[in-house]
Amino acid sequence: MNIYTDVDLRDYHTFGVSQFCKILVEVNSVDELISVYQSVYWQYLPKVVLGKGSNILFTERFEGVVVINKLLGKSVLESKANYHLHIKAGEDWPSLVEWAVKNGYFGLENLALIPGSAGAAPIQNIGAYGMELKDICEYVDVLCLETFNIQRLTNQECSFGYRDSIFKHALYKKIVIIAIGLKLKKNWVANIKYNSLEKINRNTITSEKIFKRVCDLRKKKYQIL
Repeated sequence: MNIYTDVDLRDYHTFGVSQFCKILVEVNSVDELISVYQSVYWQYLPKVVLGKGSNILFTERFEGVVVINKLLGKSVLESKANYHLHIKAGEDWPSLVEWAVKNGYFGLENLALIPGSAGAAPIQNIGAYGMELKDICEYVDVLCLETFNIQRLTNQECSFGYRDSIFKHALYKKIVIIAIGLKLKKNWVANIKYNSLEKINRNTITSEKIFKRVCDLRKKKYQIL
């Protein structure tokens, strides 16, 4: 665990605005995360957990603790019909999608280059080019900030909606996401219903081609913005 004081947050959120926080802590394990919330020194300070900071803007000094989620790790189990990916919350989402496609775990390619961490993905129920996280999310592991127990929420329990989930409502500020589970079909079927993907040749279509097309489209949008 790394602890810093009076930190400029410009490198910790995608807007890159220079604002400072009282304390910044980088956590690499669940035990370290728990220790931050149980610390007597920070007991009464407000806290905010960040992955890549892609959906937050600091407009003034934050007189509290910014917790950077650096829980890293990926593992894969197989069942007869599916690959089951267990992804820790601090993993970079764009890198995860690229890794999955390269290693033959198809089904994430439509969600390429969405900025953020794996732990942030279910909060927003990220989506793009004809699919959403809810289509492949098997579970979300969370740390309860009241009991400090780890709980596993099923897809249904996450109450996913359009760019919405239970993490924005009933569980807001009550939990920290520590890992997600993704279920990808071995019998992969290309999802090219979205207009911008229909031009891909259906006879030679691959996950890699969809991934590349989505990346190209998103990069063009970034240039426009």
